[in-house]
Amino acid sequence: AINDPRYIALGKEFICANKNSKIIKDKVETILITQGGSDTYGFTPKIINALNEIEESVHINVVVGPAFKNYKELYGVTNKSKRHFNLIHNAQNMCQLIQDADLAITGGGNTMFEIACLGVPAIVVCGDTFEEETANRMEKLGVMANLGFGLTVSERYIFERTKSLMGEKSRRVEMSRSGQRLVDGRGAEKIVEEILKNNYIK
Repeated sequence: AINDPRYIALGKEFICANKNSKIIKDKVETILITQGGSDTYGFTPKIINALNEIEESVHINVVVGPAFKNYKELYGVTNKSKRHFNLIHNAQNMCQLIQDADLAITGGGNTMFEIACLGVPAIVVCGDTFEEETANRMEKLGVMANLGFGLTVSERYIFERTKSLMGEKSRRVEMSRSGQRLVDGRGAEKIVEEILKNNYIK
């Protein structure tokens, strides 16, 4: 059950939002980039570089976590970019930022499940090798597209997969519905139900 997305426990705001189906637009208007609280290997600048050629009409929010340390590289790529990236430091309204997105590029940690719960189609760039197994499983379940560990993924490949998914509304709809069915955030309740049902507590 530990590795089963159905048993993931999320905050109340995610559980409530899961009840409403995500509206999938014909055209992607907002992209969310997030690599978790620390982004250990500094993949955020790489993803920003990868999306440099995305048309300016697409709004791109970049969430930088509280333990992020690669600011020099981050500001280096945003300052020389020909398009605008909206940097958000230590976001306090993550649920709303995810809800506002039409597409997300995420790491393979807890945020990946929050994104699935809210029905946002997503591409996973794993922040560490141990995230690959779960991200692969999410891909097989039709919830996300997993590109693998960020060190082995090229900027060109991130761009190509992003552009491809932006143009595939039917696939984005499928990802959205699969994610909301699989992850409803009520993992804690389900675990308690399993315990009571199987009489683990005497």
